[in-house]
Amino acid sequence: MIKRIIALLLALCCWQGGALADGVQLRFTMEESEVLSEGALRALGQWLEQAYLVLDTAQDKQLSALYYDDAPLIVAAADAQSAVLTAEGLTVPAERTDFSLQKIISQALDKAQMLGQALSAYEKSAKATAELGGVVKAKTQLSYALSKEQWAEIWPQVCDILGERFAAYTMESKGTLRRYFDAEGSEIGAYFYAEKVRVGENDVREVRLEYGYQQAKGLYLSFRCPNKNETRNTRISLTAKRTERTDRISYAVNGDIRLKRAAGQDTLLIESTLKEQEGVFSGKATLNYTQKRGEQSVKHALTIKPEVALGSLSGVIKIAYDRAGQNVATGTLALSAAQTGEISIPAVNVSQEQLTEALARRLVYSLLDIAPEDRLELMYYLNRSLFLTGDEKEIYLMYDPEFMVMEGPEE
Repeated sequence: MIKRIIALLLALCCWQGGALADGVQLRFTMEESEVLSEGALRALGQWLEQAYLVLDTAQDKQLSALYYDDAPLIVAAADAQSAVLTAEGLTVPAERTDFSLQKIISQALDKAQMLGQALSAYEKSAKATAELGGVVKAKTQLSYALSKEQWAEIWPQVCDILGERFAAYTMESKGTLRRYFDAEGSEIGAYFYAEKVRVGENDVREVRLEYGYQQAKGLYLSFRCPNKNETRNTRISLTAKRTERTDRISYAVNGDIRLKRAAGQDTLLIESTLKEQEGVFSGKATLNYTQKRGEQSVKHALTIKPEVALGSLSGVIKIAYDRAGQNVATGTLALSAAQTGEISIPAVNVSQEQLTEALARRLVYSLLDIAPEDRLELMYYLNRSLFLTGDEKEIYLMYDPEFMVMEGPEE
């Protein structure tokens, strides 16, 4: 369990808010929990009073830091070569992933253009219009319809464009690619459909993908890939409509993501009414995840309600997480403007195991200021997979006055 907590902290520290001017400080207040005992809830609340996360992109090296008692517990820097660091100078290099919407859209359109060039022998033009989700509108199209055999012949080139993972896939039916263009001839989206694509040894899917983006209109994405009996399926639907007024630009975002797999019929549904209006980001987003194993199923529900002023990077986000109808955590994430200041980062590489061990020691040591009886109750929950998953599996911590080390079965 504590490894999961460390992984979550690392993920938070490695997340970079690219739109931040100077930085933002995040503090979480735990308000209610039907899972934690009173003592454990009191201990966690006391720890959270001294803990806060700072995201700062003002420096040449973007920095994020988790502080406890005003001292950095974990520090992360992101540049061309991302690294996770601690105040002790431990680092683990990792590839940095840029999740900026503009870059993702640009890459998708570039891939479609490259595919069009590879499939140029099959190209057909049409002036047919296409409306994508009531958001994006195409005026012309280029289409590429290939048989199963033609796709097999061109597939190595397709894999070179889309990536090596597609080498494991095979087309088992005809498939059609369409590229969408606006009235000025600029590429704004694409569509792909194939009735049968083999994605695994015993896994054949129907694949349909359509997406489009126009800066003045917004974004649309639709994807589904069920198998024949729909015991496995991934379905994504996302729209982001843009409205522009005299002094502001707003986006109304709605999303629906559903996942199914044969073993458990797990489903994931995301619904959002998040919007930006008059410089305030608000609304509501809910994530409902149903985990089914045989005759048993567990429902997880995460709800966030932000009310954040984007100009000053201040406000609050209400967060609630329920599992099986039981309130696991309800609290408030408060945002305020902040800076990390100058932090010296030595470049000393270590293994992931060494890093996890060092961070586990830090987290445990940071609990020592809490009243012993409350601390023990909180450690009971942290030493089991009970708090986040409801499982009873134990993780053991060995305490040593000189050196605290994690032991026990791997999660």
